Amino acid sequence: MPVAPQERATGILVSDHGYIGVRPNWSDTIATGILPHNMAEIIAEHPPFTIRVSTKVRRISLQYSQERGLELVIPHPRYERKALEFLKTQREWVEKKYKKYKDLIPLEQQSLELPQVVYFAASAEEWRISYHPSPRSGSIVLAEASCVIIYADINDTSLCQRFLTDWLKQVAERFIARRLDELSELYQLPYHSLRFGSAKTMWGSCSREHRITLNYHMLFFPEEILDYVLIHELCHTKHFNHSKRFWALVERCEPNYRELRLKLREEARCFVPRWVYL
Repeated sequence: MPVAPQERATGILVSDHGYIGVRPNWSDTIATGILPHNMAEIIAEHPPFTIRVSTKVRRISLQYSQERGLELVIPHPRYERKALEFLKTQREWVEKKYKKYKDLIPLEQQSLELPQVVYFAASAEEWRISYHPSPRSGSIVLAEASCVIIYADINDTSLCQRFLTDWLKQVAERFIARRLDELSELYQLPYHSLRFGSAKTMWGSCSREHRITLNYHMLFFPEEILDYVLIHELCHTKHFNHSKRFWALVERCEPNYRELRLKLREEARCFVPRWVYL
């Protein structure tokens, strides 16, 4: 089953001292109103946050990520008031998360320029990128001493980015594939085949035929989080579900999986530089 970084944001928005109720799917109505005094106080004492309606959840949950900030997820709009009351009880948790993320550079403020240096956290490799003007369609050369040279129209950002993407795939096929084989052998969890993709909503998946698909953007993940995703998918070769037996197998392979799973959910997109998504 897939490991998903994030759901698409939809639902009810509550921000600062304002209130806008958005009813997705079953109504196009956008209502505005005034919250009861105690609810307004709850909103005022927290950083800006959103309340999102998701049919994938059964109860109220609280999340904090660099990409979305503080977010309450509820199964139905009627849980708005309960969600705000729940938020009031989680002040210590919110303050802890807010301190963790407030000094990070928001994704929308990160540079969109093509990189001069690329660092792969998973393999602890650093590569220098050099761009040379060329009237031809372009090419990429892997030089010695961890240097990549791109010959192309350097004013064509999308073309240069395409060369970089091809190179990222080559690195993933070398490093991530080797690491998957190592873990497969270590835990005796064989798989049928491997391919790479770059879906924005999935880090990995495993089919019933044990065909594994991995996101090559995970080159930018810390090694322990990359390993968790690989172990997660390999465990699906034994249990094609998220049952207790599946998680028990994951825990046998990676006892610290709960912490890594949380870090993946909250910080995965923070590890991948923004230029990758140009």
